[in-house]
Amino acid sequence: IQWNAMFEGMEGIIEHLPYMMSCGNHDTRGIYAEALERYCPTANGRSYYTFRMGSLWGIVLDCGEDKRDTNNEYGGTICFHPFRLCETEYIQQIIENAEREYAADGVTHKLVISHIPFTHINEFPFDIEQELYAEWTQLMRDYIKPDLLLYGHYHTTEIVRPGDHFDSHGQPCNAVIGSKPIFDKENGNGFIGCALTLMENGKKRVVFNDNKGVIYTDEVID
Repeated sequence: IQWNAMFEGMEGIIEHLPYMMSCGNHDTRGIYAEALERYCPTANGRSYYTFRMGSLWGIVLDCGEDKRDTNNEYGGTICFHPFRLCETEYIQQIIENAEREYAADGVTHKLVISHIPFTHINEFPFDIEQELYAEWTQLMRDYIKPDLLLYGHYHTTEIVRPGDHFDSHGQPCNAVIGSKPIFDKENGNGFIGCALTLMENGKKRVVFNDNKGVIYTDEVID
């Protein structure tokens, strides 16, 4: 109910704003999950898609839930393994059509956006799809060659470089996790997000700031 109320009346605004959203693992839970398509961008009903904005090309991925489909928490209501298999085929199709996608004329920056960091293996029961996610990582590394991976999910703000502790499958580039809630009874709860600037020289400026304007990190990375 809170989720639905948050978006109530926003349809007209959202229609005129260029934005991308990678669905999160909680978005398929609850009675309003079927209404998600009303408020979130899709491609022919798919929650994974590519986009082009000027010189920027990107792919938005949807990992679905973060535990196995058989987990008791879902009560038999999800089937994300077949969903991810279809998504794998979609990534392969993007690579086959590279000249109309990430290798098209004018593309200078490439982003991969995913709520769940698929390049990282988490502990049980979150250690799902290791073979499939390794394949996604390999396809990104060998073919798409993105400039940056943009993640959420882990409630932290962190810049993860290839070979770091967080890199389980061999990241193709740096990754940014930019999503951290603030729980503060005295000063009010808040949220730290990521402001990202893609520069002409290929570098990226990463700023982690909260909803009150406090800057925690301001760093330029390759």
